[in-house]
Amino acid sequence: MHFDRKLFCKTSFREQFIRIFNVYFKSSYIPMIKVLLLTFSRFNPIHYKYSSSEISTWRHNQSHRIAYFTSLCFVFLHIIVFLEWFYLHPFASVQLWESVVMIYYLLIFSFTLISELVLGWRSAELKLLIDASMAMEAKLFSGRGDAPLPRKGGSVKNTEFLPKVLFSAVILNTPIVQGVGFLICMFFPCMPPLITIRSELCPCWVEGGDRIPLMSKLMIWLFTAASWSAVIGVTFTSFIVLLLYPTLVVELWIKHSKSIMETNAAVGVTKYRDSQLLFNLYSCVMATPMATLLMGTAMIAEVTILYALITSGTVIPPTVAALFAVIALDFFLIIQIVFKMLRRPYVASMVFKQKVDTLEKRGRWFNRFMKSCSPVKVPMGDDYLGIGYTPTGHVP
Repeated sequence: MHFDRKLFCKTSFREQFIRIFNVYFKSSYIPMIKVLLLTFSRFNPIHYKYSSSEISTWRHNQSHRIAYFTSLCFVFLHIIVFLEWFYLHPFASVQLWESVVMIYYLLIFSFTLISELVLGWRSAELKLLIDASMAMEAKLFSGRGDAPLPRKGGSVKNTEFLPKVLFSAVILNTPIVQGVGFLICMFFPCMPPLITIRSELCPCWVEGGDRIPLMSKLMIWLFTAASWSAVIGVTFTSFIVLLLYPTLVVELWIKHSKSIMETNAAVGVTKYRDSQLLFNLYSCVMATPMATLLMGTAMIAEVTILYALITSGTVIPPTVAALFAVIALDFFLIIQIVFKMLRRPYVASMVFKQKVDTLEKRGRWFNRFMKSCSPVKVPMGDDYLGIGYTPTGHVP
């Protein structure tokens, strides 16, 4: 693309900002997904290789396999330390907020261990799901979708703004959490989730940090940073890349099929079938126990961390409280944005079927075909997320 310097200088700052905004926030989701995978998948069963621009699994790369099993050992070691703490400190002998904090960390690391094992077990299916989602989205934006995406305000309305903001917040979250973790290691090295809580130099959580040498604190921070990288990577990869991203692609494809219906009804319904194929793959991969595990963990983690902040905010050290606040904000965004956006494919499919019902010329084959095109519904355990919503997204 040729860069016209004179034209760029003549445009106002507002026009330049809108142009940059449209390029980065109304384009494909694929660049952001690649950045997310590159940032968080180093210790995950699935990893994005920047050199070859492809996704690999732990089964096909030795260095990736070593990193994956090392993260499993680190997470398992934390769980053993937490369980030993509960064994040595009954609930009646410690303060309530200490027990709540340990329960929270035990929950998070247990979720990470179980998720890593499940993701490693189903790594081939997860790779297929991500590759298929990227391929279908790339087909839309490459001009091979047989029709442009719906237009709004004179520009192509490609992707939604809210998921892009969520993706950006998630990427910025990693240095914040790791920075707070570094401060905890330096000033409160006896606080959980640091494994030094079992050290003889730590009589209690908020005291004894001066007895630990600086070099030991740095080693503890490196170990903790690797462990938290696994926790953060599994959490955001599971909720953002695996749970949310395929549904965003399905929604885009359904809207694309609806736009084709205006000119060619037969092609439009066959395109809708393509979105169903991707969603069937998504439902198969994200079925029990994946969806139930993700939703249950998010709810319990948010309630637990908010309880610790509300009831013991003045007792917890400020650095630790800041870490809890960041984690609480993360799960708040997951619950309020990710879970709410999971119903959007169902809403889009209901709007598509309403569009089909308004068509006048429909043959016998068309009617039979549409009967097999059921609305897409996100599987959540034994039920489906999206049932009970009108096409406008409101509960009737």
